[in-house]
Amino acid sequence: FDAFEEVNAEGEVAETLFSQGKSLAMRGKKRSAGNKYQQAMTIFTRLGMLDSAAEVGNEQTEII
Repeated sequence: FDAFEEVNAEGEVAETLFSQGKSLAMRGKKRSAGNKYQQAMTIFTRLGMLDSAAEVGNEQTEII
C-alpha cells in the first residue's frame, strides 16, 4: 500500500509540474515551461504513465 501511495504522490507532483508548465507557456515563458514539461515527462515515464508522458510531449512541441 505504501508503494501505491508513493507512486500516486509522484504522479500528483508530475501533474502539478505539467500544470505549471502550461501556465508558463500561456504567459510566454517558454524556457521555464519547457523545464517543467521535461520534469513532468521524466516522472511520468519513470512511473510507466506513458499516455500522460505523451500528452506532456505534445504540449511541449506546441511551444517550440
